Amino acid sequence: MTTNQAIVEEQGYVVLEPTGASVNDKKKDRKIAERPNTLDGAVIGFVSNPLRLDMQQAIFDEVCRQVEVKGKLQVYKAGISVAPEKEDWDRLLEEVDVTITAYGG
Repeated sequence: MTTNQAIVEEQGYVVLEPTGASVNDKKKDRKIAERPNTLDGAVIGFVSNPLRLDMQQAIFDEVCRQVEVKGKLQVYKAGISVAPEKEDWDRLLEEVDVTITAYGG
């Protein structure tokens, strides 16, 4: 198992934590974003692609049910393998403390 495949088991959930850099990452000086110890009191952003929105929505709802969020911002991308629109990026950067990116499929 590589560092990128590290598995954390907590509260009955298996969480894959991709904290390693890609082998193709040419920006070796790029830092990994700090991760908070808890989501309680945070404004959470959730970025969805158009695949399996029902599953992605259920995950977002469950996260928000289990922690005391201060607020939430849901962003829907126009497609897969594309970044959110500039306006959505700006809102995520300005309004949220942490962002969860979902991959449906």
